[in-house]
Amino acid sequence: MAKNDSIANFANHLFWTFLLQGLALIILGILVLIYPAILFVLVAANFVWMGVTTLYLAWKIRKFRSVLPFI
Repeated sequence: MAKNDSIANFANHLFWTFLLQGLALIILGILVLIYPAILFVLVAANFVWMGVTTLYLAWKIRKFRSVLPFI
């Protein structure tokens, strides 16, 4: 029974994630249509976010490699 509960919870989480992401993208699209200059801010924020995330993942991979003796 617990397996079905986790699948239902996962499906529920996925639904809300996609719903909120879709709404956020629609709102951002409307804002870009109204204020085209905001596109530059969104692109810059995306670059910063991607850079920070990449550095974080690189750090995690480095820590993981130090644990494994065969790498």
